[in-house]
Amino acid sequence: MTQRLLEGLREVPGIRLLGPAVGRPRTGIVSFVLNGVDPAEMAFILDQHYGIAVRAGFHCTPLAHHYAGTTETGAVRASVGYGTDEQHVDALIEAVKEIRKHYT
Repeated sequence: MTQRLLEGLREVPGIRLLGPAVGRPRTGIVSFVLNGVDPAEMAFILDQHYGIAVRAGFHCTPLAHHYAGTTETGAVRASVGYGTDEQHVDALIEAVKEIRKHYT
């Protein structure tokens, strides 16, 4: 499910995925930023309008954000877990696409 999420999000114009590249080993955590959208606002919209829970901020990793160039804004973090299925992943991808449309 993590790879499905990464592959779907990388198709969204203006998105920047943080962490290992698609296809590389990684945990079920996917962090991203979308140009022009504050991560905290993205998390709020996903929660309030789509019922999707993500976290926004620095996630106790300020050095990682320094390396990623996100020290000013932080990032959105989605977690894929045991109960995550294709419908959950696809819903997040589609929600991010819709949010992007409102900011371009």
